[in-house]
Amino acid sequence: TNTPENNDCFKKCFLPTVCFQYPDDFPIDSFTRSARAFGVLAAIIGGICMIILWFSACIAMEVYMWRIVSGFILLSCFFEGLTFLMFNSNLCNTLCYEMVDIKSKCSLAWAAR
Repeated sequence: TNTPENNDCFKKCFLPTVCFQYPDDFPIDSFTRSARAFGVLAAIIGGICMIILWFSACIAMEVYMWRIVSGFILLSCFFEGLTFLMFNSNLCNTLCYEMVDIKSKCSLAWAAR
């Protein structure tokens, strides 16, 4: 039958690739570790700022407090931008693992461009 699932172009373009879990001894470089750490920090700081902003509708805040919160929001945005360090990591370039060269390429999704 001629269904989209049997079409090779459909498989290459629209079906997701298979994901595998990294082995325990997989070498994770500093760019990957940094991107993961900055992603966690951005989520934590941004989440705390969001909760503070929710409660600001009920509780009056002084001007200095607004400045502090806005500074942390900017810091969270900066940390979120540092997650793009992942593009410089071995996961997005050629990696030699167990005598095998693994070539990969990372890019932004079409909606992020």
